[in-house]
Amino acid sequence: MIVNDDPDIAKLFADGLEHAGFKSIVCSDSLSAVDIIRTNPNQVSLVLIDGTSQQDTDFLNQIKTINNQLRVVLASAFAFIDAEISNSAYDKILQLPVTMSKLVSTVKQVLASKNE
Repeated sequence: MIVNDDPDIAKLFADGLEHAGFKSIVCSDSLSAVDIIRTNPNQVSLVLIDGTSQQDTDFLNQIKTINNQLRVVLASAFAFIDAEISNSAYDKILQLPVTMSKLVSTVKQVLASKNE
């Protein structure tokens, strides 16, 4: 699932991930994403969310309560330091801008870590 309030970026990410063999669901905000995950809790394996699309500060807790196996990647143009990443509830923080190959490899890495 791609949660991004910019439809052009969401489409770009979805197209790139679909080209790599992933199925994508696009949402423009975190409230819609929670509704979709609540309705179909096992349909989504990973959420790629942009920091500005999180309308609800409790987004992570809500979706993890619905499905604690969900992986969540924060895509952000803000700089993060290693300590912030290791102490966050996100499975990965993806620094923007990002190449499509880096996006795809990050999604693969995070999904693979789910199976470990």
